[in-house]
Amino acid sequence: MNARDARRILSACLPDLPLRGVRRLGAGWDSDAFRVENGEATPLVFRFPRRAPVAEALERALRLLPELGPTLPAPVPRFTYVVRGCAAAPFPFAGYPLLPGRTLLGTRLSAAKLRRLSADLGGFLAALHRFPAARAEALGIPPASVAGGRDQLAAFLARATERVAPLLGERDRERFGRWIASLDRLEQFAFTPVLLHGDLYDDQILVDPAAGRLTGVIDFDDAARGDPALDFAGLLRNLGEPFARETVLAYGADAAAVESIVRRAAVYVAIAPLHEILYGLEIGDERHTKEGLRELRDTLASCNS
Repeated sequence: MNARDARRILSACLPDLPLRGVRRLGAGWDSDAFRVENGEATPLVFRFPRRAPVAEALERALRLLPELGPTLPAPVPRFTYVVRGCAAAPFPFAGYPLLPGRTLLGTRLSAAKLRRLSADLGGFLAALHRFPAARAEALGIPPASVAGGRDQLAAFLARATERVAPLLGERDRERFGRWIASLDRLEQFAFTPVLLHGDLYDDQILVDPAAGRLTGVIDFDDAARGDPALDFAGLLRNLGEPFARETVLAYGADAAAVESIVRRAAVYVAIAPLHEILYGLEIGDERHTKEGLRELRDTLASCNS
């Protein structure tokens, strides 16, 4: 979807919304996001799901965020526009006032500012994970597809083995089987399920670059119930182990819990290539499949060297 498509859909579905400017903000695997200038001091952000399951995930976020938002120490999206059943749009979509700050992705921060940010993120995740898991379940938030427990991880690894192993050469298939078997360990399931953001990477974290402070967290479509370590995996992968450890400490974990959380998070980082391969196969995008396979082969080589 490009800005012209977004303008056309918005004009058809929200004819009373002034459209002073429509600019693409970005796109993930599941949605397209656009910044909309409507004459107000704060622009809007509209997110358009690409597939029916993504639209269902957006509906879950729309139920969750009005209750979750007031419990958190930093802003999250507050949807003021929700469009369903518009013939011009293939799926429901929604918009919210733009949150302050810029994404952490591509933002350079000094060591001192990173320490302040890790403290803010630790406090944010502690508050997020305190939200009652039973209430999240009542709102339709599902178990995490990988980090929800032994059954969820086993199902994911079985699916990955079925779909991914045939894409590997004989030597890598043998390595792959040993690596998959090594992931099923008791420590990986030593957690009490909590409400998770579910996809907390640096492009979902908003910061004030001048102060190194957290200004918001976006994209809760992958919210789930499961292992708190999953919400540290993106930090571990993109910002490094020292930052992840600082954040876990600020989260309130004791020394033993820090080690366990970081080790479990490292497993979720390690299997990230499987997600990309399966996504590429699902949508028929060879680029994702090839990139995931490249990362997987690197992982297998490092594990078996």
